[in-house]
Amino acid sequence: MKHVQNYLFCLSVFLATLAGIFSSTPAYSQIDFYYGKNTHGLRIGGGMSLAWSEDHYHTNPLQLVKQATLDYEFSPFFSIGLEGQYGWIKGVDNFEPHHLYYTSSADKIKVVNLNVKASVGLFWNIHPLNAFQDALNRMYVGVGVGRLHQRITLTVDPSLEYTAYTAFADAHTFDWLTVYPFSFGTFIDLPNVLGYDRLEINPNYQLTYMNSLYADGFISNQYSHLKGFYNLISINVKYKF
Repeated sequence: MKHVQNYLFCLSVFLATLAGIFSSTPAYSQIDFYYGKNTHGLRIGGGMSLAWSEDHYHTNPLQLVKQATLDYEFSPFFSIGLEGQYGWIKGVDNFEPHHLYYTSSADKIKVVNLNVKASVGLFWNIHPLNAFQDALNRMYVGVGVGRLHQRITLTVDPSLEYTAYTAFADAHTFDWLTVYPFSFGTFIDLPNVLGYDRLEINPNYQLTYMNSLYADGFISNQYSHLKGFYNLISINVKYKF
């Protein structure tokens, strides 16, 4: 239930932000929407995300994660880029009495990934006439691969030590994990801000697979093959060179 609440809260923030952007962005009616626009080149960006994990724990509170991006757009519909992330993801066993020896896991993450994004317009260009149609045209799916450095702090319930399958190994506090991010989002131009076509907003959802049995610091039992995921809902601002 907690995961559903996280999704619904983040979705409402996402949709409210989009509504605000579109209501304040002027519409265009011209034969070629991209005439004279900055349609390819380097983009540098940054923003904030709401993040939550999917792991052993019942409760995964929302956390802030900072993001920085550097992309090269070959067209408005295809790009290759680098992304960095820095922040926390957490899990909490909030049942009383506790069921897990490790009652909480706080994971400080640093991530770098390489990703590719392909938009709707790459396969079916609707030739937009306004900002809303352009945002639909530029809706993308992204895939990537990267490395995640984690530093995990665990709290324990000593009375449940007998239930721990393995003692927490300090080596896992500094693991470098291979991660695979999958993302979905769009780009929305902000015309006449710092230039005719220099800034854009990038709302994005990302699900990242963490390729480790120690994604939250421990293995629950000898039969467990559980690996971790974490979610990001973000708004980034990108500057076009």
